[in-house]
Amino acid sequence: MSYIPYSNERIIAIYVRVSTEEQAKSGYSLADQLRRCKEKAGCTIVNEYIDDGYSGEFMERPALDELRNDLHKGLIKTVIVYDLDRLSRETDHLLILVKEIEKRAELIFVTNEYAKTPAGELFMTIHAAMAKYEKETIKSRTMRGKRQKALSGKLVFNDKAYGYNFNNEKSMYEVNLKEAEIVRLMFNTYIDRNYGVRSLAFELKAMGITNRLGKPFTISNIHRILSNEMYAGTKWSFKYYEKKVGQYKSERTIRDQSEWIPISVPVIVDVEIWMKVQAMLKQNMNFSKRNTKREYLLRGIIRCGSCGYSMIGSRKLIKDKEYLYYTCPSKMEKRECHNGTVRADKLDSNVWTYIENWSADGHDLNNLVTINSPTDNGMITKIREQINELNESKSEILYLIRKRKITIEEADNDIDIINKELNIANDTLNKLTKVEHPKTTVTHLDILNADTFEKRRKVILSLNIYIKAIRTGWKPENIDWGFE
Repeated sequence: MSYIPYSNERIIAIYVRVSTEEQAKSGYSLADQLRRCKEKAGCTIVNEYIDDGYSGEFMERPALDELRNDLHKGLIKTVIVYDLDRLSRETDHLLILVKEIEKRAELIFVTNEYAKTPAGELFMTIHAAMAKYEKETIKSRTMRGKRQKALSGKLVFNDKAYGYNFNNEKSMYEVNLKEAEIVRLMFNTYIDRNYGVRSLAFELKAMGITNRLGKPFTISNIHRILSNEMYAGTKWSFKYYEKKVGQYKSERTIRDQSEWIPISVPVIVDVEIWMKVQAMLKQNMNFSKRNTKREYLLRGIIRCGSCGYSMIGSRKLIKDKEYLYYTCPSKMEKRECHNGTVRADKLDSNVWTYIENWSADGHDLNNLVTINSPTDNGMITKIREQINELNESKSEILYLIRKRKITIEEADNDIDIINKELNIANDTLNKLTKVEHPKTTVTHLDILNADTFEKRRKVILSLNIYIKAIRTGWKPENIDWGFE
């Protein structure tokens, strides 16, 4: 705001605003708005209230807040604004601001005058609605353009990912050799040391390894790197939806998987290493005591014997006594499943007793369950052929888009259907060709010495097993279970 010497006279105020996305838009530059408003004022002695880089969707803007405060203090006699949508793009916000200003000062718009009548207010409302519609249309066109770019195999934006440089001309990552070595070190050390992310952060710090800013990697930084499939060659675009809920605040939600667009990027770590790290991250998360308030020995590794979904821990109070159960979440997820709840303490005891007896008899702990291995009975070949056909269909559509034979709008529905079918086919193929579980490091002595819940929990998770359970009678104690 420009400085105005103290005076008993009320002043003329000029309010201008431009959002980040409008910086280069013709007719909306701050300089042009100020010039036109000063011409309307007919004088040069004015107070300037400037919101540079603020969206008109929200009321919270520094200069607008200052203008409203000065209005309430009675310092302003006239407010001049370039256009209605500079005050706000939201109709309800615009009506509030107009009424608030007109209670205390004269309000003048450079590009549009409106009568203070019902007809005038109707015009103002329609104008604001059209401004909002225009902005949503621009956003929609921009999103379609980004989607088309992603479908052509290019990155939509530069997120400055660690381990890569960004080639603006190709819209693609290029491996940063120095940073890539550090990324590989993180993955390999995490596997070799077989410990948590926190310990890895301490070790990297002790080795003097720092990020781009010369500071030690934080635990969250390392976890994001270890869990990001990008380093194994696949960058997912349109995975998240971000909605602005304030000038500086956004809400991030994950989209339906059918909307994700895979983009191939340079590989830094082998996919087998990446998958092994994911399994270890999941195991460490399951073992974390802070993730539960009660003791469920099989938490995270128990599956419903009816529908195959993960079962969750639950509890009931019967005559002031607490009972723990494993429950299929089918009712909460509105799925059909006929399995009932099973007693957690009974199942935990049965499973642990079996493992103890197996160990006491001298059996190989790796043979507790037959490890899943790829067995091609013709199904895998058929699925791979289906995936190839879907990818060819997708390539044909993208070719037609690039040759401008069809528009992205015309192809959207077909591409969405193909993406959904590809996701289902790839998911099925991954399950059928599941990578063999790593051999357990658990020894017979570990089981013999597992005299606390924490020790037993560690043993269970280190055995690389899953448990399937189903209730066989009307009592939760009636359980049929087995290894998977």
